[in-house]
Amino acid sequence: MKSINSYPDRVVQALKTGGYLNEFTITRAFPKTAKPSPLTHSIITVGIDSFELSTAAIGANTKCGDLNIFVDIYIPVKLGGKRINTALHNVYNACTYLEPCKIKAGRTHFDSSTQAYKTEVIITFNNEFQIGGEV
Repeated sequence: MKSINSYPDRVVQALKTGGYLNEFTITRAFPKTAKPSPLTHSIITVGIDSFELSTAAIGANTKCGDLNIFVDIYIPVKLGGKRINTALHNVYNACTYLEPCKIKAGRTHFDSSTQAYKTEVIITFNNEFQIGGEV
């Protein structure tokens, strides 16, 4: 049983492994330092989107259900939006060995606060989870 808090780090590590996304800075969402705006290079941020858990059995502490991890892909306008397709393909390839039950990509749109194209990917895991632990 894995901690919910460990999943964003597992996804970050998967994205950094294999060299498919070397042109991106890959980080947990909401870092302690602000990134430049408008963005000067491509960034991927990862964090917990939502989860829905229930007790697996009466009298047990085991929680099971779905955990949704977001992967936000930002590509500066000056680099062109076509890179999104390659990034999506590489995110999918990097995360499949984590055995998610679903990977869903949203539409790409222009994010005015970063002056970048942004696509959100949601990776869903269905498992038994531990709540708490180290953040």
